[in-house]
Amino acid sequence: MLTASNRERPAGSVLEAAEAELVAAQEAFDEVSVTLSFRSLPRPALDGLIRQHPPTEDQAEDGDAWNPTSFPAALVSVAHVERNDDGREVDGMRVQEARDLLDGWPVAESNSLFAAAWQAQQINRATTSELGKG
Repeated sequence: MLTASNRERPAGSVLEAAEAELVAAQEAFDEVSVTLSFRSLPRPALDGLIRQHPPTEDQAEDGDAWNPTSFPAALVSVAHVERNDDGREVDGMRVQEARDLLDGWPVAESNSLFAAAWQAQQINRATTSELGKG
């Protein structure tokens, strides 16, 4: 923000002040942010998870392939990867914890959380030549 005191400072010091403010804001953001990692599940595991959360008749009529009330938390939970300080995998998020996040966050962030877990299931790590189609 350009204030009267900023107008009196040389341009370099205004830039330095802005950069320091940006660093402080990033540090504050990092302190309240959570980084979550997700893994791609083997196809039988994902198919089984979907079968465990079938859509209701109404949901199926609406075109849902799974129950949108229960499946997102289940997927977030099972696909979540938690590591300790040594980098070793440890028990991750429980279904209830995932549900609490999905229900407690604003819609956009909740949708992003599920989308991140779902996108991990969509990653194609093979090229067409590796699949024999090249």
